[in-house]
Amino acid sequence: MKVTFNRVFIPKRCKDCFQNTITDACKRVDGGVTLSSWYEGELPDSVTDAELELLRNDLSQSGFELGIDRDAALVNQIERIIIEGVRTMDESSEPDLFLWLTDELPFQRNYLSRFYSKQTGMTIQCFIIATKIRRVKELILNEETITLTDIAFRLHFSSVAHLSKQFKLITGRTPSQHRLRIKKARNRPSEYV
Repeated sequence: MKVTFNRVFIPKRCKDCFQNTITDACKRVDGGVTLSSWYEGELPDSVTDAELELLRNDLSQSGFELGIDRDAALVNQIERIIIEGVRTMDESSEPDLFLWLTDELPFQRNYLSRFYSKQTGMTIQCFIIATKIRRVKELILNEETITLTDIAFRLHFSSVAHLSKQFKLITGRTPSQHRLRIKKARNRPSEYV
């Protein structure tokens, strides 16, 4: 969950003082806070309301307020569920990742679809396809003997031709060309041995 730390009523302070105050207050959160800049950070998805309230109170006593971007948090949840769904997808799993989303999140399919498109400028279906193509690349890279038929079946593409078409739309080359490129790179002698 993306958060911002806003200075409320404190006279001008240096960035180090600001960051130290935030870092000290964030120690109460299980899993910690990852600071991406001196005024922004990421809270773990597992943060509880009680931890959030403690953090808010600690920051308030030091003159800061905690801003939470709930929209960005929901986008992150949607993407995390899709990525996990694609990563664990196999022949026997549910092929409709929208069902995974509606099982995990308390929203209907239409709302999630409109919300995600508005926030990212991309449809959920496009994100699902792009995530599947990333998974295809991983499988090609890590499992040298896997066939495109096996990949298409595992990731619930309707056919190898459909997989190849989607792969080429996103990467600019076919899965076979991608595999050949990886094979050439592996066989190339290293200049730094």
